[in-house]
Amino acid sequence: MIFRHTGMAVKSTVFGIFCLCALLLAGCSSVPKTPARLYDLDNGQVVKIELYHLRNGHGRVTGIMPDGKVLEGKYALNSPPLQTSGNNDTRSNAGQATADTIWAIRYGYTRGSQQPPIGSGSVTDKSGYTMHFVLYSIDTATGYGTGLGEDSNGAWYRLHVGKQD
Repeated sequence: MIFRHTGMAVKSTVFGIFCLCALLLAGCSSVPKTPARLYDLDNGQVVKIELYHLRNGHGRVTGIMPDGKVLEGKYALNSPPLQTSGNNDTRSNAGQATADTIWAIRYGYTRGSQQPPIGSGSVTDKSGYTMHFVLYSIDTATGYGTGLGEDSNGAWYRLHVGKQD
């Protein structure tokens, strides 16, 4: 009877260790992802993306276009704004590029506000399609924010970070 009781204790200990290891593996394998959507301002199509490790302030971005193309890239908070091409306007303020001003105005700021983005990123697909985006507001604790994007075809997007309500 002593042997039987000892055997049960060993089995119970092994089972407990197994459960603990399974919990640790499940926690380590789950990568924190924050959902986001880019809404095409011309046709309303939605590009779904996910920002990895938002609380860290930088990471990988993956996404899917409405036609199924897979997008991959990176983002970083507190990074300098991305330059766009094809704008021939003059500078509105000393030291501020027109492209930066155009992004802020399209987002909703006035020309004189000089509001810089608080983060930026880009994604591409295998065919060379590229989309750049900037974040003008973000709460890393709750995972909600907004921004603006532009793709290599010249289409503009409104960016909403966080779960869809």
